[in-house]
Amino acid sequence: MTKNIKKLILKNRDRDVAVVYLVTKTKSNSKVIQYIDDIDIIDEKYLPLDMKKSNQVVANFIYWVNSRRAPNHRENSSQILNPNATIFDFLNISRALSLNDTFWIAPKSENLTWHECNLYKNNGSVGANY
Repeated sequence: MTKNIKKLILKNRDRDVAVVYLVTKTKSNSKVIQYIDDIDIIDEKYLPLDMKKSNQVVANFIYWVNSRRAPNHRENSSQILNPNATIFDFLNISRALSLNDTFWIAPKSENLTWHECNLYKNNGSVGANY
């Protein structure tokens, strides 16, 4: 079994708010399992409100991501709205961007800025592929 851990950064504009540890395990039968192992809060003051509902940070994060909807006209909407897509597919395609607020997800390894990827300035399209 191989195990890979990616650090994703939850951002509010260009402010780092939390580090999300995404684990991908590939079993010997090639089955892939993904889960969020942990979340380190960097700046609680700037967290999305849905992430402040309880002390269960991972559950709050998953709820927050699942509550973010993409309109049908958005680029990659067929992939984002695919009923077989997982939360990780959604994050990979959409960065969890929304026109309703300034939160988004970026791989720690990238140096993208809010200006480069926000939906207001980029006509509702951005792909991540992390």
